[in-house]
Amino acid sequence: MLKFEKFYKILINLIFYQYQVLSVVLSGIFLFFSFPKFGNKIFAWISLAPLIFSILSIQKNAIKKVLFLSFLAGIIANIGILYWIVPTFIAAGEHWFFGVLSVLLLSLYNSIYIFLFCIFIYFYKLIFGKLNILFIISGASLWVLLEYIKSILFTGFPWLLLGYSQYDNIYLIQISEYFGVYGVSFVIIFVNLCIALVVFKIIFEKKTILWSAHNFSYLLLFYLILYFYGKNSLRNIEKKISENKNKDYTIVLLQGNIDQYKKWDQNYKLEIIQKYTELVTKSYNSIVKNNTSCLFIWPESSVPGWLFEEKFLFDWITSLVKFTNINLCSHHLVGTVRMGKNFDEYYNSAVLFSFDGRKVVFDKIYDKIHLVPFGEYVPLRDLLKRFVKTVNELGEFTAGKNYTVFEIDKNTKFSVLICYESIFPELTSRFVKNGASFLVNITNDAWFLKTSAPYQHFIFNIFRAVENRCFLLRAANTGISAIISPTGKILLKSNLFEDKLLVSSLNFYHKKTFFTNYSGYLWILYFVLFLLPIISQKRIINNNKDRADETVMKTNMKQHNYLILYVCSGNVFRSVFAEGYTKHLLTRYGVEDIEVKSCGTVAQENFKIPKCMYKFFELYGIKEKILEEHKPTKINKELLESANIVLVMDRTQFNFIKDNYPEFFNKTFLLKEYAGFFTNPEIYDPLGQPESVYLKTVEEIKLCVEIIVKNFVKNKKVDR
Repeated sequence: MLKFEKFYKILINLIFYQYQVLSVVLSGIFLFFSFPKFGNKIFAWISLAPLIFSILSIQKNAIKKVLFLSFLAGIIANIGILYWIVPTFIAAGEHWFFGVLSVLLLSLYNSIYIFLFCIFIYFYKLIFGKLNILFIISGASLWVLLEYIKSILFTGFPWLLLGYSQYDNIYLIQISEYFGVYGVSFVIIFVNLCIALVVFKIIFEKKTILWSAHNFSYLLLFYLILYFYGKNSLRNIEKKISENKNKDYTIVLLQGNIDQYKKWDQNYKLEIIQKYTELVTKSYNSIVKNNTSCLFIWPESSVPGWLFEEKFLFDWITSLVKFTNINLCSHHLVGTVRMGKNFDEYYNSAVLFSFDGRKVVFDKIYDKIHLVPFGEYVPLRDLLKRFVKTVNELGEFTAGKNYTVFEIDKNTKFSVLICYESIFPELTSRFVKNGASFLVNITNDAWFLKTSAPYQHFIFNIFRAVENRCFLLRAANTGISAIISPTGKILLKSNLFEDKLLVSSLNFYHKKTFFTNYSGYLWILYFVLFLLPIISQKRIINNNKDRADETVMKTNMKQHNYLILYVCSGNVFRSVFAEGYTKHLLTRYGVEDIEVKSCGTVAQENFKIPKCMYKFFELYGIKEKILEEHKPTKINKELLESANIVLVMDRTQFNFIKDNYPEFFNKTFLLKEYAGFFTNPEIYDPLGQPESVYLKTVEEIKLCVEIIVKNFVKNKKVDR
């Protein structure tokens, strides 16, 4: 009998497990398709709902299952998102194995955060049971906190936070001026949690379609508020830009489209010089007639060598600066590598060249602060040098220390983000807080080839512009170069792998936003939003426990014909099993003066008992006569009045009695709470679910009934 029971449980658990795995795989695929270049923003709104639903449907003592499911979703999503690492390793001359290993390690690392999110969901349900708006707020806040941690831990890798999926949702992303990309992530997770919870309650708590529509209407209202706020905000910012009285400044973005493996090859140095000379000359000829001030922006490391150490290259740049100052006032921001004073340090830098009428000058240099691991420096170099070739032929770079703000005039101040730095919101806002009125991102995305990486790398800049309400100018060696408005709109944009000039006149409207000023402290807001619901739920649990203890003390269990009434929804499964198993135990203990009945809040005579109920009765040795004689009974005043205690399965029946029969509420309890389980106190209806869910439900009821009956007998609260 025991062997059969064990085999039976394993079999039906495997069947249900397959449904959970499929749901989680779907989440991983949806997450991947939420981002460019293959995806669409729509997928993000449902991407995590299947995973969340699967975690909610897991019963207790299943942490290993949570671990497996969360890592499965995370690895599938991240392998799809980060696949581009493999072709870049191969193109760099590394063995494909190291590329695959890097993708797997990063995928595992990123999946840790998904696991932490899922384990929170699992324990929240286990401890508090009641899943409502407090659960949703706490869960969404935790997701954002994890994104914050991912942005700073181990130098930070905030590549494709969930909010970035909405880069072209122009109205929604306007909230970024207050909450950054993290605020958009919060909204997306909030919606995913709502969807998963509504589906969970429909399936396990038998909520109606009307109830679902009612809750989704609130969700729609929430989104519409954000939508119309964004629309109004967009209109106001565009109006202010058009009314800005700052003089227009001409911007020229140079996209040289230099092959990555020509950049440092001496054989191609003259070819690179010739190409940039042609681009500068062509752009100069097109704008010189306007006789305006002009800023030429060159991509990252566009100079084919060491600018200050190679006189030939320095003379080339200075001659171009002089040339473009004939009948024009121009400045050149040039991306280059350079050496330190003692030639023992290397910097990835941006240098602003100007002409004072007599000579070319460069007053300020910005050295890249946040370097790319394994691209510009190698962590644990001594350990890995036997396995990893030199990642950058120029050696290991040194990080800069100064948050440089370049100043052309009092209205034209800007800072530079070099390549990877554009993915860090707090780093960017610090530049703006220091006085920059617009931002420049120079990058060399030739590394990424024609993968999805250059598209992914580009979209971060849209959020940096909105978060700080300033123009962002991006010059990329092989694309994507662009001019982005403070509203997040792309005004001009190049394609990948094309020689391109982008020329525009801008007035550099900007304003310091809430996010600019307080981006480093916003995590506190999400931490509070994470904790408050948990504290609130803990108080509710303590109040319920006190109420249960007080009622048990007042109950006189020594009277004859003591009646226990079990209540569920349809009176065909949960309450029926509880009734049958209680009678079975009372018979075993020889108790004759306790009567047991059951009913349902929506029971009807034509409701059928599930076939698996007969298996469970046989499994636990309960007489099938109870099932044969059973007729679904709807709850009524007479039953409640005759009962000494009313034990309900979930809050649906609990609230039904509270609303319709308040006079009997003082003797009504959740079955699990009465048995002493004040965490996760509801037993949901498994109707329509795989048989494994029915079995788990039965086991929960069985445990509670055993505790209650044993306590009756042990404490001798009945006359024998």
